[in-house]
Amino acid sequence: MKIAFEVSSISTHKPTGIANYGRSVISALADLVSGFDKFDYLYKLSRYRKRHRIFTPCPRNAHFYIPQLSGILPKYDVIHSLDAYIAQWKNTRRLTTIHDLFVLLDGTEEYFPGKFILRKKEQYKKIERLADVIITVSNSTKIDILERLNMSPDRVFVTPLGISNQYRKSSQAHITNIRKKYNISGDYLFFVGNISSRKNVQRIVKAFHQGKFYKDFKLVLCGSESYRGGEVSQEISALKLHSSVLTLNYVIEEDIPALYSGAAGFVFPTLYEGFGMPALEAMACKTPVLASTTGAAPEVCGHHAVLVDPYSVEDISSGISNLLNTSQEKIEAAYAHATQYTWRRCAEKTLNVYKNVV
Repeated sequence: MKIAFEVSSISTHKPTGIANYGRSVISALADLVSGFDKFDYLYKLSRYRKRHRIFTPCPRNAHFYIPQLSGILPKYDVIHSLDAYIAQWKNTRRLTTIHDLFVLLDGTEEYFPGKFILRKKEQYKKIERLADVIITVSNSTKIDILERLNMSPDRVFVTPLGISNQYRKSSQAHITNIRKKYNISGDYLFFVGNISSRKNVQRIVKAFHQGKFYKDFKLVLCGSESYRGGEVSQEISALKLHSSVLTLNYVIEEDIPALYSGAAGFVFPTLYEGFGMPALEAMACKTPVLASTTGAAPEVCGHHAVLVDPYSVEDISSGISNLLNTSQEKIEAAYAHATQYTWRRCAEKTLNVYKNVV
């Protein structure tokens, strides 16, 4: 089988969620099919000037293309686009992964720039028209897709994500070194994700203040500022929490497990997740998790996280109190749950989709 991956969206020197998904599932697929299948990697020509950032395990198999002239490149059995994009190749099976449809949900317009919303809606229209199959990452997102896109259930497949083996409890010595690296002193609560309105960071800060957790803990926010992220800084200033809230910006993935491991709890009450990988990563590092009652979080976390209404500061604050009282027995059960999610399992399910569609 000749398989091509449209990987323009994961060409970055600072990979996070979707980029990490693409790299991880491709690597796992390579281990499964080595020897009898061929992988190529497709990049829009517009990415050529940033070619030093591209993800290409096999450089000889990389192709730059102009979308309107895609037919002049090699023919493939399957072309898999990794982030809600459809490659307009002819005479092939076209797949795309949709990670979430939050941008299409009612009442979410305030969380995205207007131009972004319009662009995403156009992408989804193309997907409806051109995709042979949609892959998604949770049953929750599959339900959203069937409700909001013109796709039949037999054309939407769920391939739950995995977590890397590096997400395990770090040694105390390593935790101490990483804490020193990022100047983290004392006990702390931890968050990973974009500093944005969608990720609900402003309410996290409010709940941290309301529950007076700043008396005993720091709040460590790990992520780059995104849309309306400046409101978080304003909230920190308004509540006089400068000495209690630490923003780390982008952190290399190798340091994240130790930051999870050293935290008293992981707070992740985002407004919506199509999957919510950080919650599982924290569980695998034996850190108790607080997540949301919305999106895929209940499905992915099961009963192993404290679930709260992400729109309620009071509920988040109360949830943090419960989080800090998580028993060791529950932490161990959450660890066992999280480690069932592997990239090999995700790759096996993805390969089955390819075989099915071909």
